[in-house]
Amino acid sequence: MLATIKCLAERKVEVIVLQLGSLHLDSPAAKLTWAILAAVAEMERDSFLDRIQAGLAGA
Repeated sequence: MLATIKCLAERKVEVIVLQLGSLHLDSPAAKLTWAILAAVAEMERDSFLDRIQAGLAGA
């Protein structure tokens, strides 16, 4: 995800998050925001896969 954000920033793409407004992808605050969002997304994906495996084991 962070590689994608870096690629978009190099192309001067502006991202607008409805709850956060416009984010300049190359600002320190935006980099922190994206790093946190990427970490949360990874955690959610791992949790989802764990729940699937637990459900399959219990079936």
